[in-house]
Amino acid sequence: MENLTWGPRETNDGQTTLSLALGDRDVAVFGTEPVDDHRATVEGEEWRLSAPRSGPLRATLADGRVFTATPDRPRLARAKKITVDFAGDGEAVFVNEARTDWVIEAADGTKLGQFSGANHGVRKVIVEMEPDADLPLDRAVFNAWVSRMALEAKMISSTVVLTVSLLILTPLIIWFFLN
Repeated sequence: MENLTWGPRETNDGQTTLSLALGDRDVAVFGTEPVDDHRATVEGEEWRLSAPRSGPLRATLADGRVFTATPDRPRLARAKKITVDFAGDGEAVFVNEARTDWVIEAADGTKLGQFSGANHGVRKVIVEMEPDADLPLDRAVFNAWVSRMALEAKMISSTVVLTVSLLILTPLIIWFFLN
């Protein structure tokens, strides 16, 4: 299977979207707002996506199937493992090997792909699929969406921690230099 690549955010008529390509072919366009309930168009079919602050991510496909991704922690930003259920017809597991490095495995442990937030990974997420990974397009697209959501959640979480730390340290630094 070819790699899945996220394009840059684009805004047209007040709507912000992200495109997803499989190799050199665009396969999906994702709306980004509202965050907890938005839509995607995958090969001409509309999906409803739900990404709440805590709990599983969900995609309701045009045919009514529901794919879910359940993190092992209440918040996605803290997850070390995400279990994906393809509407009862198979599973995949996302394993966080390092801070921003993830591996996607089939339920039997076979490696399907990997992705990373290093080197501007949130701006240009590439889900590197194994050449022999034989995933249907709907599963590959859902995996790519989960990968993007996982990286964005971790980035937002670390940004908040950094901001709060700087706000706390600023008065101390000013006091130190004035004395």
